[in-house]
Amino acid sequence: MTTQQISHVNLQYSHTIGRGEQFGPGFTQPQFVARGEDDLMYVLCRGSEYRPEGTRITVCTVDEEFVNIFARGVAQQGPHEFNLEDGSLAWPTCIAISQSGDIYVSDEWLNRITIFNSDGEYIGKWQECRAPEMEN
Repeated sequence: MTTQQISHVNLQYSHTIGRGEQFGPGFTQPQFVARGEDDLMYVLCRGSEYRPEGTRITVCTVDEEFVNIFARGVAQQGPHEFNLEDGSLAWPTCIAISQSGDIYVSDEWLNRITIFNSDGEYIGKWQECRAPEMEN
């Protein structure tokens, strides 16, 4: 087995991106970040069970230019039940962007992958509620 020596890496702080916010350009419990076309950042925010309006995808630049928000947990502020309709998120865990620019988001509560286009419009989903061997 060959061992490779890695030299010391010196990192320097540049700046902070975003701030904690339930609405608008900030983030609420960010879970994952994907980098899209034109260096846009798609920040997957999980929010919380008692404040589901913070669940969303915030699109911004590294320079904090706010671009878009989509896939809201609920549309208004304050305590509410989760919106479980197609195109919404409850407990999002990961985000990925395809070569064509479509956005794939996994959700552990809804047990599905939700698909959006690059503008944040709902396209579809992958969802299987139980394993085929469990049927009948």
